[in-house]
Formats: sequence, structure tokens, C-alpha cells
Amino acid sequence: MAYHQKRVKVVGNEVARTGSCGIYLYGWGAGKMGLARENLICRNNIHDVGIAPYWHAAAISLCASSHNRICHNFMRNMPYAGISIVETMAKELTPNPDTFKQGLDDAANAYKKFRYTELPSGTSTPETVEQYLHSDNNTVERNIVYEYMTRLNDGSAMYCWAVGTNGVWRENIVVRNLETARKDARAGTANGFYMDDETDLALVEGNLCWGPIGTAWFDNSHGWG
Repeated sequence: MAYHQKRVKVVGNEVARTGSCGIYLYGWGAGKMGLARENLICRNNIHDVGIAPYWHAAAISLCASSHNRICHNFMRNMPYAGISIVETMAKELTPNPDTFKQGLDDAANAYKKFRYTELPSGTSTPETVEQYLHSDNNTVERNIVYEYMTRLNDGSAMYCWAVGTNGVWRENIVVRNLETARKDARAGTANGFYMDDETDLALVEGNLCWGPIGTAWFDNSHGWG
């Protein structure tokens, strides 16, 4: 679902054997227009995604979509993450005339659709661009991820990167089976929860992680905020 999804309910579906992600919500990139928000993804059975093969795929992916609730979903056999919420680091938002035309006609900007004319001038920092990012205030609760990171490493069952503030990760269950870990000598990097760069004020509570995993909760936010 692209750009303007609002108050959409994705409930009670089976999603399987997709080329890339299972369910994907994305909005407009950094700027003043945060129109993708307040959606519900609930009670879906999502499995065996990324068979294109596009392995950098999650069962549920959000980018520039905020104030959503993701709950009671069952996800299994993921090449990468179960749930991934990402956006853009501040350093990418400093206008650079050598690499960007600062317009939607720029091929390098075709996907993320940054609106540079709406951003503050000068060097961007997490604090100066926070109000222009739109992956904050998402609630992820009571989901089950069974078997993840079966193809890739350096990730987790529940992953977020450059999402800003106030994400909630509550009472989820993560299971990684011993056989999967034995097949992957890099199993130590398959974390349960991964708070990556520029993630701030996240609440991670009441979750359970079982199996051979690197770290139940890995914080790489670099103390932002």
C-alpha cells in the first residue's frame, strides 16, 4: 500500500510465497506530508516470502508510515526479518547538489521521494529532521515470528532503523530453531529485537525469545536522544 494509506485494515489473510515482502506499507519520504498512518495489520498468517529471490524481505515492512498497530500476526520461514520498520538517517537528508537534483524527477530519489525544499537548510541532524520523518509511534504487539534470518545475517526478527521516536514492541514471541542455526554459521547475528541507528524512546517490554539467537535485544541506536 503506497503513499496515502490511512485507517486501512489488513485482517485475517494468508500471504505466502511472495517474490519479496508479505505486507508493505510505505508513505512519502522525508518532508511535511505524513499521510500514511493509523492502519491496522492484524491476525494474518504470513510465510515463505522473498522467493523471487529477494531475500532482504520481511513478512511486514513499513517505511514512512506512522501510528500503525501491528498485532496478533503469525510469521514463519522468513529469509530476513519478521517485522521491519525503517526510514532515513539524518545524514541522507542534507541537500547535496552533486548527488541530488532536489526534485522528484531525480532517479536517485525516485523511491524515497525526499522533498528537500521542505527540509531545513544546512547539515541535517536527528534532532532537526525528526518532525519531517514519518515512521514514529508504531505499536508492534503480540505477534509470533517462527524461523527468521534463514538466508541473511545482520538482522533480527523485529527490526527498526532510523524510525525516530516512540515505537512500542510489546509481548511478541520470537522462536529460532536449532536446525536453522546449525545451517548458518553466522547465527550469532540473528538477534531477537534490533534497535538500529537513530531509534529513540522505544519501549521494548514483555517479549519472549527462544532458540539459539545472538542477542534477545540489541541496541545500536548510538544513544541518540
